[in-house]
Amino acid sequence: MALPTADITGSDFKARAYDYYAQLRAQAPVQPAKVLGQTAWLVSRYDDVASLLKDARLAKDRHNAKGSRPFSRLPGVLGFLQAIERNMLDVDAPDHTRLRGLVHLAFTPRLVDRMRARIEGLSEELLARAMAKGTMDVIADYALPIPLTVISEMLGIPTADQHRFHRREIRYGTADPGRPEGQGFRRGEADREDRRRLARRVGRSGIARGPAATAVPPPGRHS
Repeated sequence: MALPTADITGSDFKARAYDYYAQLRAQAPVQPAKVLGQTAWLVSRYDDVASLLKDARLAKDRHNAKGSRPFSRLPGVLGFLQAIERNMLDVDAPDHTRLRGLVHLAFTPRLVDRMRARIEGLSEELLARAMAKGTMDVIADYALPIPLTVISEMLGIPTADQHRFHRREIRYGTADPGRPEGQGFRRGEADREDRRRLARRVGRSGIARGPAATAVPPPGRHS
């Protein structure tokens, strides 16, 4: 049974996303959807997803997909995303394998164990803050601040600037391309200035020295 095609990047969809996902699993495990004006396919059942992830005929890297344009070339998307689209999550093997190996250097068992106390303390602090307030938005007040704080500390972002990193990542995570000019994906100039400011501060602090800060030049097969 087909469901109405939804624009999964829109704010209206996000307000009812989990109900829609439940319908997908029950009635339409493979369903077309709109993403930034293009048609994509949502696959919602675990066994189907696990099978597709192992299927070499499918690609995550848009450069390797027939008839597909790189994300940064889509209408309304800013050019600086050309660099972002070569990140580890959006490339196929062997590039993905190479980048994943570098990231693993920052997550050895010894280093992860050293992070445990910090993450537990941060979790307790956020829960205490929620109890004092009497209410909690599980995503905004707990689930997002933990990884964003840990990642910003691993990158060496000074404590005084971490709120900028948090704000920018939350804005990208909730961006709605249908918003008016100057919002969502289109807040390019302000975001670029935020990134430049953070880069200058991190560079002066001299904190980001370990494997987590390793910079890897993108492969030379951009389209």
